[in-house]
Amino acid sequence: MNMYIVKMTLHNRIKQAIEESPYKAAEVARKLGVSRASVSLWMNGGTKKVDADNLIALCDLLGINIKWLQNGKGEKFSTAGTVGMTVDEPLANYSIDELGNDKIMLTAPVPLISWVQAGQFCESHDLLAAGDAEEWLPRPKGASDSTYALTVRGDSMTSPYPGSRSYPEGMIIFVDPEKEVLPGNRGIFKLPESNEVTFKELVSDAGRLYLKPLNPQYDKIAVDKEMTICGKVIGSYLPE
Repeated sequence: MNMYIVKMTLHNRIKQAIEESPYKAAEVARKLGVSRASVSLWMNGGTKKVDADNLIALCDLLGINIKWLQNGKGEKFSTAGTVGMTVDEPLANYSIDELGNDKIMLTAPVPLISWVQAGQFCESHDLLAAGDAEEWLPRPKGASDSTYALTVRGDSMTSPYPGSRSYPEGMIIFVDPEKEVLPGNRGIFKLPESNEVTFKELVSDAGRLYLKPLNPQYDKIAVDKEMTICGKVIGSYLPE
């Protein structure tokens, strides 16, 4: 999965565009027919949802290039308005991400959380507030709203075999709690004896289920009936 993080977020660009315009945030709100609080949330990243029509209207009001607002590419200012701009639907129900393609993709970002938080997510999939995550990442295609990301710890999922699937320490994995974990899938599991969460592959052997590390130096773990399946690993990427 080719994923990357844009350092300057769309929220940052909205803030910059408004602050460099002749309008105050309150004037922008009035002209767009939205609340002053909404504009403040757009500017500081405090909201998970922004209506696409408002983004288009904002570009028209400020004379901003829609593609620059989306991903920072191209000229900031535009005399062509937003005519011919393409968007993916359903726009109003999604949130801003930074996928960097030629369309505005408004999908809810994925929180990068700690392993302690992952244990809590096993019990409840409540959404995090903006400041609760270590970082917010682009959402993988097809991921549910409950999806979160973790940074791999240790080398138990690092395979020594060339060409095989491997998850070295520091890799980011995306976990979807709403997808079923079947034998052969990799997932996040909560161990009943320690109440800790672990990243392993679920395998079936002689009619029994085990959690298998990809590194053969580690032992398999027999699946206990009290073990909790926290979610399926649906993608990964390795930051630079």
